[in-house]
Amino acid sequence: MGLYLNILLWVLAVLLFLLAVFFILPIRYELAGSYREAFFSHFLIAIKPFIELQGDPGEGFSFSLNVLGIPFKYHRGKHEKGEKDLKGRGKKKGKGKKKKGPSLDFGIFADREFIRNSFTFVRDALKLVGPKSLDIRGKVGFEDRCYNGCLAALNSFFGSALSIPGIVINLEPVWEKEYIDVSFSISGEIIVVQILFRTIKFLLAVRAWKIWKAIRASRRRAKLAVW
Repeated sequence: MGLYLNILLWVLAVLLFLLAVFFILPIRYELAGSYREAFFSHFLIAIKPFIELQGDPGEGFSFSLNVLGIPFKYHRGKHEKGEKDLKGRGKKKGKGKKKKGPSLDFGIFADREFIRNSFTFVRDALKLVGPKSLDIRGKVGFEDRCYNGCLAALNSFFGSALSIPGIVINLEPVWEKEYIDVSFSISGEIIVVQILFRTIKFLLAVRAWKIWKAIRASRRRAKLAVW
């Protein structure tokens, strides 16, 4: 009995440690891909040196997970995807329509302070999760040359007029034919506890709390109207 209890305590301690790591340490993310007749991509999510997850989405989806030095790997073959598609086709579609009550009154959100707080929250959230680097390069050709001209102007704008550290956008227009050969990469860091704190602060604001109460009351009225 004592052995099982010790094992349980160790497992619980490891889970709590991983949870603390997830919330406190910065999570680094990377996404890279390219398109030329087919799409290829690769992602990486890491909390160094404890957790690392990387994979290649696609028809043969595969990923590898490393937790405290213990590796896990998975690869899905094309036949598994085919089996899932066949199962999905066998499901029935178009169930009977449910009776709907009165829709939500969007006038609830027409509060100046709430709207201002919402925009501030979105701005802060984007700062916290926004990428530190973004790189898009390649060649693109459209059938309509007007679009090629717009692409050339956009490329010039990002190259000279709008120079942002860490952001590189270089898409060269191809005038002779329709053509796509593009690669991209994006990377950054997220600290979950910062996002969580900012979200709770927004949700517990006085105006936001009044809005949530009004939404709940509106949903109650809608349920009563259905019955």
